Amino acid sequence: MELVVLDISTNQFSGDLPSCITKLKKLQKLDLQSNMFMGEISNTLNSWTELAELNLSNNKLTGEIPSGLGDLPVLMYLDLGRNLLSGGIPAEDVRLKELLRFNISVDKYNYEFIGDSGYEFPNELRLAGFSNSVPFEAKMKALTSRIEDLVIESTEGLVSIACESDEESFLKLKTIDICDCGHLKEMCKGLLLAGSFERLERVTLYKLRQMEHLWRGPVEPPYQVNLKYISLESCKAIKSLFPQSVVKCLMQLQELDVAECKKLEGIISDKGAEYENVAKTIEFPKLNSLRLVLLPRFKSFSTTMM
Repeated sequence: MELVVLDISTNQFSGDLPSCITKLKKLQKLDLQSNMFMGEISNTLNSWTELAELNLSNNKLTGEIPSGLGDLPVLMYLDLGRNLLSGGIPAEDVRLKELLRFNISVDKYNYEFIGDSGYEFPNELRLAGFSNSVPFEAKMKALTSRIEDLVIESTEGLVSIACESDEESFLKLKTIDICDCGHLKEMCKGLLLAGSFERLERVTLYKLRQMEHLWRGPVEPPYQVNLKYISLESCKAIKSLFPQSVVKCLMQLQELDVAECKKLEGIISDKGAEYENVAKTIEFPKLNSLRLVLLPRFKSFSTTMM
């Protein structure tokens, strides 16, 4: 049998994955999602040398992700999400740079990337449930320069999203949504690579109890020059949102929404004033919506005016 496409998704099939499918040497697409398959994923997947799409999501598969996935030379779409897999992601084997789309769930870890060609979705990376781990480790660097939407939820141990040592990070990023990350102290630290966050338009931050800064360190255009919307809620440690060096980058800002930040004293701090080319006046020419609610220590828009 020379099947090229096998799609038996969204049925009630159960038991182990049928071993006979590994004999289908010409398969280009295999979709077994939304069944009740159990057991481990075979490590003989490298026999599918022409497989471009593999979807085993939403089953009850267990065990570790097989290293054989890294031997699939033309694999572009991989979805192993919503299973009961354990262990880690064999980063040296899974060729993330070649994948157009992937979704992998391991224990509490959830790596999700929805890619370009052939799919009507933005490039999205979703991380949830980390504990004592830094999400943007080496195995994820292949993605950070390509994602457009970043969502991080319930992640412990993450202190910063980007720092000056990062290369080619977030060059296409448009939205950031971060919720309930107990150790996050700042979005960015240090002078970043030119172009990082240049396309960023929306930032939503919620329940970040240790966040002290959005951007820490000098900032020069084109960083954040397209930022239009910022929302912070229940970020209890933050005292100000922006250093003075950031002001000149926020000419496109349209909406600013801040609520329940108990230590917030002002929007702009005097930090960064020592750097060259700092804006002498505070001006947001396109701001049309300003919401400041439940800020018991708020004194002034700029702490330099206090």
